[in-house]
Amino acid sequence: MSQKEREVLEKIAQVMENLPSESLLAKCWTEEQKEEWQKARNIQVYLVECWRYKFIYNQVYPVPEAFNKPEVSKHKYDLIVLNVELYKAQWELIQVAEKYVKRVHTQPTKLLPNKVKNKLYKFFPDSIFLKPYPFNSAYDLFVATLKEEIEGAFEICL
Repeated sequence: MSQKEREVLEKIAQVMENLPSESLLAKCWTEEQKEEWQKARNIQVYLVECWRYKFIYNQVYPVPEAFNKPEVSKHKYDLIVLNVELYKAQWELIQVAEKYVKRVHTQPTKLLPNKVKNKLYKFFPDSIFLKPYPFNSAYDLFVATLKEEIEGAFEICL
């Protein structure tokens, strides 16, 4: 693995460990919501730890260390490892698919005359296809999907 790939994986780890975001904590009104936010953040700590072991250090996520933490059972450990593998698969998929996502996003408006585009803006001002493609890279797309997935799961309690 190249140094550049390691750096990208570390950037992903840094994003993951800061989810759900502090801005969502500020929206919590009750102690139960704050506790849920903290639980979600703690889960991310384990996921990031496992991510770094598996993909940056190229080592097995240490079972004995995980079991020394009373809150991590064998089933939680397995879930952590599987979630990290899922995130890695998503990252690999997005690296391949991002150029196609971008193409599909931009095609509908490229084919339309300006007159029709203006009508669409008028009747569907929030249509995603009428906005510029919001991502500069596969990394940006992946981070957006990661944030939506993790923060979306927490936002239910708000």
